[in-house]
Amino acid sequence: MPSESATYECRLDGSAWTSCGWWPYDVSGLADGEHDFDVRAIDDAGNVDATPATWHWTVDTQPPRTTISAGPDAVGSGTRELAFAADEPATFECQMNGSDFAPCATDVTYSGLGGGDHEFVVRATDTAGNSGSGGAVTAKAAARV
Repeated sequence: MPSESATYECRLDGSAWTSCGWWPYDVSGLADGEHDFDVRAIDDAGNVDATPATWHWTVDTQPPRTTISAGPDAVGSGTRELAFAADEPATFECQMNGSDFAPCATDVTYSGLGGGDHEFVVRATDTAGNSGSGGAVTAKAAARV
């Protein structure tokens, strides 16, 4: 608990120390990336805390971009092998022919596909919970079996 007799100085990302008064201290509108927030106390005699409290965190508001890196061939048997990746650590969900999305690994094989066109969609969710959906973050591949 902060002392009511001390004064406090704060800084964000190594900027200059500024008086930050009492709590809470609002930090908003930050860009994606790594951030540090430091707080130090100054007592009534003017002694400055030599070991400021520090909080480190990452702002991540962007979904991962997902790409299909292999497969499928345009024609062939009723089996399709696909490989895909994201541009950051992520988990994946796959969909074939409009079915519900289901968890999947970065390599997936679908067998027993009938003749005709088939659409495969993969989406990624990063460690911050941002999920790619649609546009550049969803990869699709259609093949005639």
